[in-house]
Amino acid sequence: MGDFDDIKRGATSELGRQAAKAGLEAAGKQLLGDDDELTEDEKKKRKLKLWFYAIGGVVGVAIIFKLVFSLWWYIIGAGVLGAAGLGGWYYVRPKLLAGREAKREAKAQLKAAKVEAQKKQSKEQAFEDEFAALKAKVDQDPEL
Repeated sequence: MGDFDDIKRGATSELGRQAAKAGLEAAGKQLLGDDDELTEDEKKKRKLKLWFYAIGGVVGVAIIFKLVFSLWWYIIGAGVLGAAGLGGWYYVRPKLLAGREAKREAKAQLKAAKVEAQKKQSKEQAFEDEFAALKAKVDQDPEL
């Protein structure tokens, strides 16, 4: 646990040092498992596995850095295009919303005009029906 000397140095009292040591040992056992119960062959396999993960992590980071630094022009270009697209969207979106609102208002006005026309037509039809009834009544009774 030599890597955690700064944590141990932070503990001023003997009780604090013991608590830090116990906590670090418990964390190590939790992460790596308890080495006391393993055979020598299993310990070697675990150590090899840890080295494999460490080397894999270093190689993975190196590959990511290589890709980022070799493709940085494309990354910058994608960022510029993305920023332009985002700016365009925020520029165009209010106009689209205003157009949709105008369309809704035009549809509402058209619907109101249709309702008004239907009311007018129904009034005209009622007037024509009443006129036809009075005309039929006059045709039947010549004295009126």
